[in-house]
Amino acid sequence: MRTRIPNLSQNLCRTLLSPVEGQADMKTFATIFLTMNTLLGAFSTAAQAGDARQIALHVNYIAARAFSGSLAVPPVPRIGDNPIERICMTAALYHEARGEPLTGQLAVARVILNRARSSAYPDSVCGVVYQNAHWKNRCQFSFACDGRSDYPRNARSFRALDALSSAIFDSRLTDRLVASDPREIKAGNFDQITHYHTTAVSPSWGRKIGRIGQIGAHIFYRSERVARSL
Repeated sequence: MRTRIPNLSQNLCRTLLSPVEGQADMKTFATIFLTMNTLLGAFSTAAQAGDARQIALHVNYIAARAFSGSLAVPPVPRIGDNPIERICMTAALYHEARGEPLTGQLAVARVILNRARSSAYPDSVCGVVYQNAHWKNRCQFSFACDGRSDYPRNARSFRALDALSSAIFDSRLTDRLVASDPREIKAGNFDQITHYHTTAVSPSWGRKIGRIGQIGAHIFYRSERVARSL
């Protein structure tokens, strides 16, 4: 039988983070809540609730670090060692690229990882994925701010993409994740992709940065400004 795990409310999150509540802002809270909704929505049985609670602790560490650099909390593991990073990557791949070929999914992951390494963006996968998520339809990854439920209804696809995320992190592919298509893409250029959009839209920023190539329904770009800090 499916057991639903309640989403954390704003009041509960404030209680969990009460030592630094005075320094918190709603932008940070919104990012935490959306992350928690995705994380807890990924767990469907009572047996997995313990894992969900453990991941919630990592969320609190990240939030506390964001609120106060001097707060004495355990250090947040870097990319590749932290389970919350994997889940945030899985959520992004599921909502942004689950219908794409493997190379396209890897390319989306590459964009996220490149941004997490750039000084122009937050320094974690979760921070990148949920950046500006409190602005409806104005965030970096549309699923995070479109007002729709982020619950993964296609369990099979979610499990497959979670396995892909695990492979990316566990194999330490985060240092070099190349999606190559001999018809158009040069791997050396693709290492530094920083942006993408679907073929259904034509954003103005696409004319201001370098187009690298297309995989499936996504067109990928490289921003010189962002790439310089990789």
